[in-house]
Amino acid sequence: MDTYPLDQDELLDRLRPLKRWLRKWGTSLGLLALTAITSAHTFGGYDCTNDCAPYAAGYNWALEHRVQTLTDCQPIQAADIKMGCYTYIGDPYRGSVQDDQGYDIDQ
Repeated sequence: MDTYPLDQDELLDRLRPLKRWLRKWGTSLGLLALTAITSAHTFGGYDCTNDCAPYAAGYNWALEHRVQTLTDCQPIQAADIKMGCYTYIGDPYRGSVQDDQGYDIDQ
């Protein structure tokens, strides 16, 4: 067994087979716990559930629509995209290219 500390990508690679097994056998509670452990990426302080692309999309939408208040985000239905819009209001200069950990977001 390895004794060196794993970086985040190595840890996620090692946990993927377990996530597949849990999905296959329907252990939703275990999958929920595993997701909480592995979702270390955030965008504007919000946890990215699968990836941060929807949050970045909401941020870009807010930028394009010159959003200034939370009410301006109301037309957005999806919660994760709306959180990206809120992130823009809180920090209009952060950009949408990377998550809070500095990883590039596929858009």
